[in-house]
Amino acid sequence: MALTQQQAGQALQQAGVNVFNLQIDGNGVRGQVASDAERTKAIAALTAAAGGPVGNYLEVQSSATPGAAGGQSYTVKSGDNLRKIAQHFYGDEMKWHAIRDANKDVLPNPDKIQEGMKLTIPAA
Repeated sequence: MALTQQQAGQALQQAGVNVFNLQIDGNGVRGQVASDAERTKAIAALTAAAGGPVGNYLEVQSSATPGAAGGQSYTVKSGDNLRKIAQHFYGDEMKWHAIRDANKDVLPNPDKIQEGMKLTIPAA
């Protein structure tokens, strides 16, 4: 069975997996996840939703790397906002304040986030 964008999104949401830049095409599923564990969960959810194996081209994000004090460094991508980043790292978009507070030096206005900015993501 061919998997639609909507079916994939619902399956991933039910599994509690965030996939950035999710794309479904004739060759399979593409996007980025935060970790190998997230990738494994995403593949299982998508396979179940499709009723069989799906072409899998999910990548673990290389822009999130270990940082100081148990946090991570993240490079802002096009379309990102603090809520979306908080949802990705913490599973709760309302924790965007923690990211803002950890980046006051580079982010004086949380509404002015820009692609290419390097943000510190504090440990949860």
